[in-house]
Amino acid sequence: MKTIVLQSFRRHDVPAWMNLCMDSVRAWAASRAYQYQFLDDAFFEPLPDWFLQSAGTAKTIWTDYARVLWARHFLAQGYERFIWVDADVLVFVPAALTVEQLSQGYGFCHEIQAARTKGASTGVELHHRINNAISVYCRGNPFLDFYRHAMERMVRKKAPLAHDSLGTVLLSHLGMVMPVPVLLNVGLFNPLTLQAVAADDASILGPFLSAAYGPLAAANVCQSLRGRRLMGVQVSDELVAAAIENCLRDGGGHLNRHRRQTSP
Repeated sequence: MKTIVLQSFRRHDVPAWMNLCMDSVRAWAASRAYQYQFLDDAFFEPLPDWFLQSAGTAKTIWTDYARVLWARHFLAQGYERFIWVDADVLVFVPAALTVEQLSQGYGFCHEIQAARTKGASTGVELHHRINNAISVYCRGNPFLDFYRHAMERMVRKKAPLAHDSLGTVLLSHLGMVMPVPVLLNVGLFNPLTLQAVAADDASILGPFLSAAYGPLAAANVCQSLRGRRLMGVQVSDELVAAAIENCLRDGGGHLNRHRRQTSP
């Protein structure tokens, strides 16, 4: 199947660990004989004026809409499958990251958010959602046009939108009422999980990885949180780099060894 992988990021102020992430995706694409393309801010050029005026300045909202426009563009140009991968996704077990199981012709990522149990210094709460850090669309799939339409309706309404309204929020709500195809081995590292990966903290990683539906092959390391302090964690470049190092150690084995059981 003729496939293209698209990523986008700025060309300035790019931390070294981000280049590691993008290099890992390029290598993964090459190993699958997929074409790879990178765009800088040219990625946003297809956005219409009405969208920019209604959506405000939140680039995460711009990105969510732009990726579906690019998917339509490349599928119309003769590609049979379009894959978007966020620039901060690290692929550390490339042989295990496959999209062929998305038999409906589209798919996203299963997400587990970890948080400390309220009022307790120990204990972990886990919340399952859907995100579009990796988005897959095959030619002729029924979801792409619906998703574009839903985004446009939400933005035209001009109601305040959170940064993830068009992505995680919309997809997770859809997942409550219909089966949404998802990749099960792409993790999301929020600040608490990121710190746990960097420190090899079994008290967080045990529950987090045991709730997954298999060993992780890739993870979103949340570049959007860079430099911020959330969940009691300062998301520094050093922290992210340490987490990436532990993910890359022995092909993901160092991380996945914390997975204690198979979820039903």
